[in-house]
Parts: sequence; structure tokens; C-alpha cells
Amino acid sequence: MAKRKPTYTPAPQVPPELMQRLALMLEVLGGKRTVTDAARSLGTSRNHFQTILHRGLTRLVEAIIPKRGGRPAKRQELAALEAEILRLRRENARLLERVGTTERLLQAVTGSARVLLTPSCTSALEIAATLAGIKPGDEVVLPSFTFVSTANAFVLRGARPVFADVL
Repeated sequence: MAKRKPTYTPAPQVPPELMQRLALMLEVLGGKRTVTDAARSLGTSRNHFQTILHRGLTRLVEAIIPKRGGRPAKRQELAALEAEILRLRRENARLLERVGTTERLLQAVTGSARVLLTPSCTSALEIAATLAGIKPGDEVVLPSFTFVSTANAFVLRGARPVFADVL
């Protein structure tokens, strides 16, 4: 059986060297001592002790401010990003449906056994290189005036590009 997580926050362990400082702070807050008297007992200046006291009080007040129940609210930026991701997923699903429809229409119009739409010519060239069975050592003739991705599609498979002027 799994060990249950405690439902309370245990008291912090105060190091012995800080116990006197904590006791004096509590006495000042309780009205039993003055700030000046507590500072003298610690051998510090009144201003230094008062700074320590105010910092401790600030954190104490922050800790006891009532918080809303339940999970903390998401930051507005995070909520906006999640909404945008959801919108893009829906749009992507709609576009995928349209791509499928377009592929089927092109297949019917051209009489091809299979039609595949690609997002770019680079993707199309990489698929063509794979389908053509290009392997290391093959020579591929390419136009000399082209984009680098044209050659990359074949070089990535180990082929050697041969550039030719096409008129």
C-alpha cells in the first residue's frame, strides 16, 4: 500500500544558532520586548534587527494570506498558447481532410494508381529519390541553375550530382 502524503505542513527545523533570534523576534511581536532591547540582546544595531524582523513579517504575511481553493490559475500567456495549439490542431485536421480529398480527386482525374501531395518540392524530390532507388555512387544529372535542395535530395542518399546547362 502506498504511503499517504501528509495533509499538513510540518514545522520547520530551526537551527540552534538561530533559535535566540527567533525567540526575540516573537517576543517583540508579542509586545514583551522592544526592538531596541532585542537588538541589544543579540549585539546588533536596532536598524539591522528591525530589517530582519520586517523581512520575516513580510514572508509570514504572504504565507497566511488566504488563497483560493483548487489548482492555481494558469498564467494568461500559457492559457493563450494552449488555446492557439488547440486551434492549430483543429485547423490541421481540417487541412488533412482536404488534402485527402484533393489526392482522391487527382487520382480519379489522372487515372494514376496513387497520388501523393507534398508540402514542398524538396519533399517531393526526396520521395522521388527514394522511389527511384537512388543509392550511394549513382550519378544524377541536375540543372546547373537550381536551388541547393534539388541536389540535397540526392546527395543525402549518397548519389553524386552532375550539373548540366539546360537550354
